[in-house]
This record gives sequence, structure tokens and C-alpha cells, in this order.
Amino acid sequence: MKTRLIGTLRRLAWLLAASSIVLASNALAGPRTSTNYNIATDAADAGITRTTSAAYTINSSIGDLTGISAAVAPAQAVKHGYVGQLYDITALTLTAASQTVNETATDQLAAWQALNDATFLAVPSSGVTWSVLSGPLASVSPTGLATAGTVYQNTAATAQGIYLGQNGTIGLTVIETIPDNFGTYTADGLSDSWQVQYFGVDNPNAAPGIDFNHNGITNLLEFAFGTNPLTSTAAGLLYNGTLAGGGTITATGQPTIVFESIPAGVDFRALFVRRNDYVAAGLTYTVQFSPDLGAWTPSAALPTVLANNGTHQIVSVPFPGFLNGKKARFFRVQVTIFP
Repeated sequence: MKTRLIGTLRRLAWLLAASSIVLASNALAGPRTSTNYNIATDAADAGITRTTSAAYTINSSIGDLTGISAAVAPAQAVKHGYVGQLYDITALTLTAASQTVNETATDQLAAWQALNDATFLAVPSSGVTWSVLSGPLASVSPTGLATAGTVYQNTAATAQGIYLGQNGTIGLTVIETIPDNFGTYTADGLSDSWQVQYFGVDNPNAAPGIDFNHNGITNLLEFAFGTNPLTSTAAGLLYNGTLAGGGTITATGQPTIVFESIPAGVDFRALFVRRNDYVAAGLTYTVQFSPDLGAWTPSAALPTVLANNGTHQIVSVPFPGFLNGKKARFFRVQVTIFP
């Protein structure tokens, strides 16, 4: 009886051992893959074993699954088997409330730590060292508020942030919204972009009353009539259409007289170039007629637009028949500007 009991216990112990082997074997997990990731084989450890990668080490307790998951593309690390998140900081990324900012206005910048698991960690803006790297930014405050300077055209700018030894940059575009506020050209009445185009930055020869090319036409009139202030030519405008309109502008230039035959006689018109943006530019064009170059009378007729090239118009005003009993023979266009 005792011998039979011992034999039975031995068989039971053998069965339990075999069962343990099966259970241990079933605790192993094979590799898993998909189009986005692959996971190496996980195994139940024997307690207090170590899993390592190039960037960290994990000491796992008994019963945990250990292993490292690596994404196929793009390269990312997927870590698991513990409470919390492990990450490496790979870069400092800067963002802005808007990628464009009007001149003299402000734009709030922010900083983020880019992590190697494709997430971002916000950084207090006050902890970042901010600066202007290039372009027309007047300043960036200690809290990341960027202030745009003045520009004569839309201009790129770059701000920089440094946090814990890492450097980040962000590109912005400063938008020209005030046409007459740049450098020494501020509030002189002429478009800053026009003055810089022909005279460069802060050139006193760009002033409205200067006749730089000595052709008797001031910069103000060159601007108003669409001519080049650097050349001495003073040719009249060229228009290839009729007084009914429908033609094109062949060349901008000084005002001129055009006439056409009509059933009742001859139609005399005064033609001149006017900027499309004359209202925004503060320009006023006043057509005046005279019989003798002595007394001048403003025209009571509204100008008629004959052609438009997107920047300039050619407009016409009819000659009056008589002025104070005398036939109107001459005309001129007075241009004034209000900065």
C-alpha cells in the first residue's frame, strides 16, 4: 500500500512538472508585425531581469512582459511594459499664432520639445531665450511676443529660441500694410516701395519735390503719371484705342491731347495717366483748362477711364467749348498729395 502511494505521488509530481513546462512554454509570445511596426519576441522573465536599448535600461519584475517595439517607417521607438513614458528629446520646435504679421503688430511665439516618439512637450515661453535672427522684427519679448518692424514690401523674418541648450528657429512674413512709414520716407506722401525701387533706402533724392533727372518733372509727378524718375525723357502717354475706350496702354507718360472726328465736328479730349490706387495713395488729379495760359478753370466733367493695365489707368476729360467767351486751347493736370 505504501509502495503504491509513493508511485502515485511520483506520477503526480511528474504531471505537475510537465504542466509547468507547458505553461512556461505558453507564456512565450512570438514576434508581431504590421505595416506600421514590428515587435520582437516577448518573454516572461524569472524576476529582476534587464532589458536594454541604446537609450535606456529597464529592470523588470517577475510576471512582466519585456521587449522593445520599433516602428518600420518613420523611425520611432514604442516602449511598453511599465507605468509612465520614457522619451528622448530630439529638437526644439517653435510655433507662432500666425505665420504672417502686419508691420508694427505683434505675434505670439511658443516653444515645444520634440520627442522621439513623435509627440511634443510644451515649454514655458518665459523659460526660452528669445532673439531676432534676421529680418524686420523689432524685438521678441522674454515671453515670446514678437513685434514686427516697418517694411516697404512683404518681407521674410526669422526668430530664434534657445531652451536647455537646444536651438529652434521659425520663419515669419511681415506684411506691408502702411504704404508710407518706412525709414526717412515716412509720411512724405510717396509710396515707400516706389521710392525704394528707384532710389534705394533713405535717399534724399527720393523726396516728392525733387526733380532728380532735371526734366522739369518732380518725383511726385513721376509717381502720379507712372514714369521713371531716373531718366530724362518726358514723352507723352501712348494709347492705342479710341475715345470710346476699349484700347490698351502702350506707354505711360505725360498728359496729352487727342481728337477724333465726329458727325457734329471734332471731339477734343485731354488724356492723362492716373494710378489705380490714387485714392489710397492720397493723390488728387485736377484737370484745368485755359484759353491763354493765364487764367485756369477746373473741369466740371468726370474723367472717363479708357484703359487699365492693372497699375495705371488712362482717363479722358472733354475740352470745354469756351471759357469766358474765349475758346479753350490749353490744359494741365495738377497733382496734389496728402500724406
